[in-house]
Amino acid sequence: MDFYYNKKLQVSFGVLLLSKFSSDPAFITNRPQNKTVKENETVQLYCKADGNPEPTILWSKVDGSTLQGDTNKTTYSITQSKRTNSGEYKCTATNTVGGDSKEATAVVFIDVQCE
Repeated sequence: MDFYYNKKLQVSFGVLLLSKFSSDPAFITNRPQNKTVKENETVQLYCKADGNPEPTILWSKVDGSTLQGDTNKTTYSITQSKRTNSGEYKCTATNTVGGDSKEATAVVFIDVQCE
């Protein structure tokens, strides 16, 4: 009887390990929203992603121009916005599944208007 109990315990333990180490590609769960703001206002863009392993977030500007500040967070902030901040911004979530890099993107538009 003890042998059966130990064998059953090992099988149960193996199932727990499989579920713990399963992989899911990155996917965006909360997409950023387009924004219209006045000059000198603060703009916050929010993008949330899930996956296993946990994805990293990177904000970039679609036109390729350099962003100021920390671009590796779920929230990207622009303080004292200027007209030059207008444009499309991209949230990219990336993780590695089975040795391959998986990525999901969302694009948001910011329109900064004169005061």
